[in-house]
Amino acid sequence: MGKRKDLSEFDKGQIVMARRLGQSIYKTSALVGCSRSAVVSIYQKWSKEETAVNRRQGHGRPRLTDARGERRLVRVVRSNRRAAVAQLAQEVNAGSDRKVSEYTVHHSLDLRHAQVVALSTGTKCINGEYISDQGLVVNDCHAEITTRRALLRFLYSQLELHLSKRKEDWEQSIFVRHKDSCLRLRENVLFHMYTSTSPCGDARVNSPYEITSDLQSNRHLVKKFHSHLRTKIESGEGTLPVKSAGPVQTWDGVLQGERLITMSCTDKISRWNVLGLQGALLSHFVEPVYLYSLTVGSLRHTGHFSRMMNHRLERVGPLPTCYHRNQPLLSGLSNSDCRQQGKSVCYSVNWTAGDAQLEVLNASTGKRRDSGAPSRLCKHALFARWIRLYRKLVVRGASGMPLYCEAKQAAGTYQTVKLQWLKGLQEAGLGTWVRKPPEQENFTLTV
Repeated sequence: MGKRKDLSEFDKGQIVMARRLGQSIYKTSALVGCSRSAVVSIYQKWSKEETAVNRRQGHGRPRLTDARGERRLVRVVRSNRRAAVAQLAQEVNAGSDRKVSEYTVHHSLDLRHAQVVALSTGTKCINGEYISDQGLVVNDCHAEITTRRALLRFLYSQLELHLSKRKEDWEQSIFVRHKDSCLRLRENVLFHMYTSTSPCGDARVNSPYEITSDLQSNRHLVKKFHSHLRTKIESGEGTLPVKSAGPVQTWDGVLQGERLITMSCTDKISRWNVLGLQGALLSHFVEPVYLYSLTVGSLRHTGHFSRMMNHRLERVGPLPTCYHRNQPLLSGLSNSDCRQQGKSVCYSVNWTAGDAQLEVLNASTGKRRDSGAPSRLCKHALFARWIRLYRKLVVRGASGMPLYCEAKQAAGTYQTVKLQWLKGLQEAGLGTWVRKPPEQENFTLTV
């Protein structure tokens, strides 16, 4: 037997995540592709380090924020949710003898009462031949995208709590009713996202700390398509500038071998900063849900990332009530380690708060790796949850069943903002957003 290849930091993270979520040693070893002894050793090492960190938390200098200071911080954030950390620190310190730094404010916002609600891994997209006209596959298994879909499941569960007849349930929901019968997040609920590397697309291509030797030798091409929309490579890794003849792909073209085009994670995160994370369907019930912060593990300088995000918001124009140009707090970890080189595995793992088990997907087929069944993240599964809410909140007891595409188009304000943002991208010369064949959304649920 040859020498065992050392596990990457990504693999070790997978082991810790799987074990913490209750997976057995055997299943974890099969998932990562390593020995059971390696699983035991890595998890034990992590547990010891975590225990040491927890013990150290009771030592050191006194805390700068007491209970009163924390309540003041919450009030300041509620009064100006879009304020920068520097501004928040200035307002918290006004009239106070105990001054706190921007770091302390940032640390308090990120970690105080934080809860992990969605997790995912993955770096690949579906093969065009597996595209589904019944919404039964996950087209994009990149971690940022499947994490957002896992978050949608969390939002649905929170809406279901809000509709519960039990007071203790709806009091736990993150949603509260607002004027015009719309729901919005409670004021102290903020969403933070962590990704281990820069999102694929322009954010990674133009990051000086993640440029490979191949990209370094082609800097003129990188500069030519600076801030340009980019698409993922089907069944592979990396991205290409948008070069499509039209904004919509054709069903028969993809089935006959044309490359299935999927927009990059950078582009999709930019879109969330205008339209929100909730998507078209949930826009029927809730106000836009935006990211408060985005932390990139291997990014030590957020300059280009921030400029790129701002550049894509410049031509948006005035937005309807509740929508705005969101600018999440961007930060990177001071980690000198580069992203792991080599070909990534062709599967994706997802979990949402409340799940008893991880779900593992085959990224090439967009379905479950073990059984080939549809994922809990697919369009069909999420649409089923939306229909149940729609019947409770909008048309009680309705018997008709709309098409998936009809339900999305019926979110009029959301669709107007979407068209406005896409037009702004084109006017800025950043490219045309390419949509997948419309046939994949022309389905309904069978009763």
